[in-house]
This record gives sequence, C-alpha cells and structure tokens, in this order.
Amino acid sequence: MIDLIALLANQTHNQVLLTTHSPYILSSFNNLLYAYNVGSRQPEQVERVVNRHLWLDPNRLDAYILEEGKARSIFDAEMGSIESAEIDKASEIIVNTFNQLFELEDEA
Repeated sequence: MIDLIALLANQTHNQVLLTTHSPYILSSFNNLLYAYNVGSRQPEQVERVVNRHLWLDPNRLDAYILEEGKARSIFDAEMGSIESAEIDKASEIIVNTFNQLFELEDEA
C-alpha cells in the first residue's frame, strides 16, 4: 500500500494526507526516505533494493502526532526520517490495547 502511495505521489507530484497508528506504515515510509538519501550517493545499488520511483524526498514529507488536541512534528529534518522513538510509541500503544483486551477475556 505504501509503495502505491509513494508511486502516485512521485508520479503526479500530488500531496497525500494519511492518518495511521501503524508502526509498519511509518517504518515503510522511513525505508523509502532512507532509499532516497542513500540513493543520492549510490543510485544503482539502491535501485536494486528499492525501485527509484518509490524513493521519497524528505523535503516532501512531514509527520505529526496529535497529543491533547495539538499537533507535534515527529519528523527529524536533519536525518530526513520519522523519529524511531515515535514509531516505537505507536507499537507500544497497539500492544497495550491488545494486552488490555486479553486481560478482559481472561477475566471472563
């Protein structure tokens, strides 16, 4: 799904707005951002791993988290990627929700 979104955004130069809690999706975006960064120095080698049409220019992406009604950027402009610690927090939220549901079932 992320590859399709990247391809459409790159081919048409459209903006895409996506909301998610998925650490998988956030990590997938980070891979495409990293491909762009490494590909600027080693394009042929990176092309063998990730199709060039999927590389995401970090200057065209931003990521935010909503907390207490306010948006806070979780994009590290210096690294050109979404902050790993924030992706880990998304994983923790998902795991905590599952654990709470599991505990409810265990009580029944």
